Amino acid sequence: MFSVLDREKNTELHTLDLDWANLSTVDPGVLARVVVRLENVNLNETKLTNHQVETMFAVFDKEKSTELNTLNLNDINLSTVDPDVLARVVVRLKNVNFSDTRLTTQQVHSMFEIIGLVFGLVLCLSFLQQILLCHYHY
Repeated sequence: MFSVLDREKNTELHTLDLDWANLSTVDPGVLARVVVRLENVNLNETKLTNHQVETMFAVFDKEKSTELNTLNLNDINLSTVDPDVLARVVVRLKNVNFSDTRLTTQQVHSMFEIIGLVFGLVLCLSFLQQILLCHYHY
């Protein structure tokens, strides 16, 4: 499926919901190129590998014309993603779900720093509240 979507440049697909699908064997580059062209992506509990996640964020960071607005990475380990890359990607999105993603202190710090610079302290504090609500919501 991802190979076909990667080759098809003029797809009408805007939303991809792969909740609970095992994507651990999907080529990291193909996955990243497909996801960056969509508007809404749900990769909740999809067993993405560290390499897939790192590649996806690196491609997002370099791609300046992405349509991606919403990204759900609930229960995906993001701890190996470069903190600055993660932060630069997050500020370009409208909706993000990072519940149970094992973010490091440095990653959170980088996100707050860039969010504060880009959007100001009020939004930064709102983002903090959302992270705390997501972190403690069981």
